Amino acid sequence: MVHFFVLRWDELSDAQIKLGDEGQGWAWMEARAFTMHEDAVSPLRGRLTRALDALGL
Repeated sequence: MVHFFVLRWDELSDAQIKLGDEGQGWAWMEARAFTMHEDAVSPLRGRLTRALDALGL
């Protein structure tokens, strides 16, 4: 089972983001930029694109 959530989280700050020690990383990215990013998982790009379109964003 796979879950994919889209939400707006305006109050999140950099200091609140915690990752494990597995070598993971993160970066702030506009949602539409993510949908065009070559490293993004293809099915998730499509789902996010449809969600953004439905929300008019």
